[in-house]
Amino acid sequence: MARGVTSEWEDIHVAKGNWKPREHVATSEEVFQTQQATVEAYDNWKGLDKKQLDELVEDDLDLEDDEFMQAYQNQRLEELKEQANAYKFPGMYEITKQDYEWHIQNMPKDTLGVILMYQDYVVESNILKQILGLLSKKHNTRKFMQIRATVCVENFQDQDVPCLLFYKNGELQN
Repeated sequence: MARGVTSEWEDIHVAKGNWKPREHVATSEEVFQTQQATVEAYDNWKGLDKKQLDELVEDDLDLEDDEFMQAYQNQRLEELKEQANAYKFPGMYEITKQDYEWHIQNMPKDTLGVILMYQDYVVESNILKQILGLLSKKHNTRKFMQIRATVCVENFQDQDVPCLLFYKNGELQN
């Protein structure tokens, strides 16, 4: 039988629940479309530094490609400069209720802020504090803050701790 075609006998058994329906098998056309989309979206030069781009330019003798590579190289250098000039945060900030809104409103534009609401006596809070402390050093363009939950919100329930709040451009994202 052709790929994906079932018999009437099989259809009856599937309808009665005796057999499981066959899994969808991708046709050659679907596979081709998926591969075509992957190839079109692939960027050979993304993530390369200046030295690697220079080597590619030297290897390529075609003048049109050389101009393209030079333009791409300049664009990539601008991206790297922007990353280098991005504001860097040294680690986790312990904030107070009074500082909470100031820290949110005064973050640089498009910077992601993460606030951990914790309690010292909750084991999960301590584990998450350690993890976020490590992440704050690795991802220093994000602003990581922590505040004791009952200091921020009176009568905050221990069952709701730890709590993560994500801010961007002064607005709560999640």
